[in-house]
Amino acid sequence: MLEILAHNGPARLGVWHYADKKIPTPNFLLNITPATSRLKHEVYIAPHWVRTSRGPLVVHYGTLAGSAKIGRFGILPGASFGFDIARELAELGVEKTLALAERYPEYGAIIEGGKYPDLRESAARQLASRSLLTIASGARLCQRPRLLVEVLTRVREVINPNTALYLPGAPTALLPVLVYMGVDLFDTSYAIRAALRGSYITASESYPIARLKELPCTCEVCAKNDGEKLQNNLHLLVKHNINVLRGVMAEIRESIRTGRFTKLVEMSANASTQAMAALRILYREKYEFLEKYTPIAP
Repeated sequence: MLEILAHNGPARLGVWHYADKKIPTPNFLLNITPATSRLKHEVYIAPHWVRTSRGPLVVHYGTLAGSAKIGRFGILPGASFGFDIARELAELGVEKTLALAERYPEYGAIIEGGKYPDLRESAARQLASRSLLTIASGARLCQRPRLLVEVLTRVREVINPNTALYLPGAPTALLPVLVYMGVDLFDTSYAIRAALRGSYITASESYPIARLKELPCTCEVCAKNDGEKLQNNLHLLVKHNINVLRGVMAEIRESIRTGRFTKLVEMSANASTQAMAALRILYREKYEFLEKYTPIAP
């Protein structure tokens, strides 16, 4: 479970106790792929069919259609019929996902529900006591700020405060505002996909590596290589992109620790239209959600 050390608004600084490890949060799970096989991190995530000695590991069992055999701890399969689907299909997906989850009460689970916030909230209520919950279709939600805010605030309100909330596929520029809404864990899927399409990411932007005249970063990769080497070496580009994630997570944790996180959220939102839209909706329409976690000076 997640031990909460401090709040800054709804954002949580914590320690995730998992597999005898103490993992600082907010943080990300490192996706195990051929492009990341050489990288080290505090915690990993991989599909159930991947064989690896890396750990601690969260196993992702995919979808019910995959008929995965449930073994070691991980995120149970979800029944996803898509995101922009008819309500009847979304309801069926929630029903099937919850039915399987009932058989494995100690496992992490997926909050399905497509584009319907009330279905997401209903699913979250029934999964509220899990140690780890995943927001299905996280990358799609990030493209729709109003729906993103509605889903995350509803879910965070009904689940156990000590449940770690994981949103996969989030763009780097949205990480601060997502943490502000109570997300604890992310992954490296956005960073890896960016590298595969030849994009070099920073905390706020994504650049085609082929067009960069100089590297706007001083991480170990960029300090030892130039743009041409990164362009011709996928492992180096992936490593840089993931180094950026590490830096963003460290800055988020430190700003929560020092009480400056709201300032970081507002500054970073200027670099992303989705983040700015989400933040404005939060301020205008989710005052009670924010007020609940904001101490009022006497």
